Amino acid sequence: MRFSVVLLWGAMTFAAAPHLATLAHAGAFDELAGHTVSSSRYDKTGTQSSPDALITHKPSQRIIHIFQKTQAAIRLRHFPVASSIGTTESTHASAFVYKQKNILLSDTLVKLLQSEDQLAFAISHEMAHIALGHTAKSGPREELDADAFAVAVLIEMGLNSCSSASMLETIKSREPLYRDALTHRQEHLMKTLLSHCPGSSTL
Repeated sequence: MRFSVVLLWGAMTFAAAPHLATLAHAGAFDELAGHTVSSSRYDKTGTQSSPDALITHKPSQRIIHIFQKTQAAIRLRHFPVASSIGTTESTHASAFVYKQKNILLSDTLVKLLQSEDQLAFAISHEMAHIALGHTAKSGPREELDADAFAVAVLIEMGLNSCSSASMLETIKSREPLYRDALTHRQEHLMKTLLSHCPGSSTL
């Protein structure tokens, strides 16, 4: 179903499901670590990834800090949120939702995203899939909606929303196989929500 994510963020609220609405409890990050999971879902490129076995790890304090700030911003709008976050060992710069309530970031992606703004966008994008009820069968339209939702989250957090486009540019340089899908997302962001950002006229 298509809808305006910006209007949805600003004017509507949803009753959060009990198992998704709570902030991460003590030990939640430890509980997620040490598991073998499958990454078979639509990743950040908008392309369904292969079902690779990934080992999860407890995230750094930097990631936890940004994750909790993102949780708080989204909960203020009464949307469901992820309950925990972890990292995985992977040569690909990717992120995905695991078991409908956990976010996993590849260590390659974390290394690429040096700024708080970019990391917050990556986390907010995955959180948006949960908040908007997307599934593993979601497609490119849902990726665009998740991007729009994530931009709204960054603005709510007082962060630089223009970093979302630069983050996609960074991943494009690392993942040439997904260049077209990432370019489509980047162009959509710059033309609809980030027209004020530097370089928007060139996309």
